[in-house]
Amino acid sequence: MGALALALMSPASSRAAERDAAAADALFTEGRKLATQGNYQAACPKFSESYRLDPAPGTLLNLADCEDKTGKIAAATEHFRRALEALPPGDDRVPIARKRMTELDARVPRLTITVAAPLPPGTRVLRDGIEFGSPSLGVALPVEPGDHFVVVRSPGKQDRFYRLNLLEGDSRQLLVEPGAEQAEGAAPAAGPDTSSPSSQRTIGFVVGGLGVVGISAGIVTGLMVNDRKRTFDDNCKDGYCNAAGLDAADSGKTLLTVNAAAWAVGLVGVGVGTYLIVTGGDSKTPVTRAGLTPTVGGGKVVWEGAW
Repeated sequence: MGALALALMSPASSRAAERDAAAADALFTEGRKLATQGNYQAACPKFSESYRLDPAPGTLLNLADCEDKTGKIAAATEHFRRALEALPPGDDRVPIARKRMTELDARVPRLTITVAAPLPPGTRVLRDGIEFGSPSLGVALPVEPGDHFVVVRSPGKQDRFYRLNLLEGDSRQLLVEPGAEQAEGAAPAAGPDTSSPSSQRTIGFVVGGLGVVGISAGIVTGLMVNDRKRTFDDNCKDGYCNAAGLDAADSGKTLLTVNAAAWAVGLVGVGVGTYLIVTGGDSKTPVTRAGLTPTVGGGKVVWEGAW
C-alpha cells in the first residue's frame, strides 16, 4: 500500500501534450485532497478534468484508482491499461499499475450481443444509449457491473428493448432481434353528427378545450424532457452512465413519446375546434363528419384528419 500511495501522489514525470499545466496541477491537487478524505465521487471528475487539460500518466493512474473505488471497474481497467502504455518501461509505477489492471480485469463483466439472423438494413443496436455497429456484435465487450439496456431499432418495426443486470465477473450472451412490424394505424373514428349549427359550435368548444389541454400537457412534458436531458448529460461521461443517467434516459424516452402525442392532440384539437366554431354559425354551410387517424412511425405520432 505504501508503494501504491507514493505512485499515485505524483501527477507525472512526463507531459505528453501541454495544454494548461497550471490548471491541471491545481485540479490534481484538489482531487488528491478529496480522495484522501474518501470523497471519491467528487475526486474522480477532478482527475478526469486534470487529465484532459494535461494528459499525464500519473493523473490517469489516480483516475483509475478513483474509478475502482466508485465501482467503475471497466473504466478503471481501461485507464490502468492506457497509463501503462504511456509510462516508460523502467518506471516504478509500472508493476503496480499492471497488478491492479490484472486484478480488475478478472472482475469486469463481459456482454456479448449476438443476432439470430442478419438484421434488416438500417437497423441500429444501442447499449446504454451508445450505438454499436456490426463489428461489435458477437464480441465479448467489457461493461460496468449493474443494469444495462439494449435497444434494437429497425425501420418499419417497433423498438425491441432488453434489460439485464450483470454482476462482477459475469460473462453473458444476449441474443437480440428486431421488434414486431409497426402498426399501420387505427381506423378513422367517426365524429358526432354536426349538421346542427348549435350542436356543431358546442362540439367545437369541447374539442378546442381538449386541444388546449393537450398543448398544456405538451409544454409540461417538454420541460420534463429537458430536465431528464440535463440529468443524462451530467451522469453519462466518456461512454459510461451511472444509475441516475440510465434512469433519466429511460424516463426521458417515455416522456418524449407522451410529449409528441400531447402536441399532436393539442394542435389538432384546437384546429378542429376552431373550424367547428367558425362554421357552426351558418346553417347553410355544409358540414361533414370529422375524423382523425393516428399513425405511429419514426419515433413520432402523426394525426391525419378529414372534415
